[in-house]
Amino acid sequence: MSFLNAMKGLQQKFQDKEVGANNLGKLVSHSIISRFDSNFINQFIVAPNQGTPSQQPGPGKKITLNPDTQNYIPVIYGSAYTSGIITDATMSADNLTMWYCITISEKTGTFIDGTDSTFSFKEVYYEGLRLTFKDDGYTVDLAIDDDGNTCDTYSGLMEIYPFSIDSDEPTGFTTESAQNNLAAYDLMPHWDIYDTMSELNFVIVKVKYNADAEITSLENLQFKVENSMKNVGDVMYDYSTNTRYGAGIPEDDLEIS
Repeated sequence: MSFLNAMKGLQQKFQDKEVGANNLGKLVSHSIISRFDSNFINQFIVAPNQGTPSQQPGPGKKITLNPDTQNYIPVIYGSAYTSGIITDATMSADNLTMWYCITISEKTGTFIDGTDSTFSFKEVYYEGLRLTFKDDGYTVDLAIDDDGNTCDTYSGLMEIYPFSIDSDEPTGFTTESAQNNLAAYDLMPHWDIYDTMSELNFVIVKVKYNADAEITSLENLQFKVENSMKNVGDVMYDYSTNTRYGAGIPEDDLEIS
């Protein structure tokens, strides 16, 4: 029996079974990417009298940090909640605005029948509160708790721009009617057209420093996302044959007795 036929049979057998974040679809990629030290990324604004002068860089001072070679980009199948991985960041000259690139996952391949899988951004949470957006679809408006209570503490202080596949493919949250239409390299201040983020799903986040709103860093930001590829047969076929993040085994070389 060929591998392809075996996967088709497996897909038929488990046609109602879906792979979620706690099963085969969780963090299976082997792609490695650099990140910045968390002290720089998560504490980009230093309040007066916090720490000793030797611990804090001066405004605008360039910092060089070693990459973390143990940081992996996941492959997500089905639905999942994820914080992603900070893979780039930059600060404004006045130290009041921070831009982050948060990589969410690899772009997956095709289903067994040859059609493309799709990736969508459902919702976003900050400190456990679900965020809604203003009419533009990317500027934060309200934060909502589990009981439906709302607050405008973060309104206008955060902008979140999702991208699917690469820097030229802006998308939006499925809860919103509008979305950003700019390329990622037109948003990140130090990027250009060569910063493609090819074959990746990611977000660009702009954060404005506001001590009163307790926004002095990028805290617990979490995304609800969904990959249309979730049936077991399709997932096993994709990961076994994909040459970017999977085993990269040619179909003709896969035989199952």
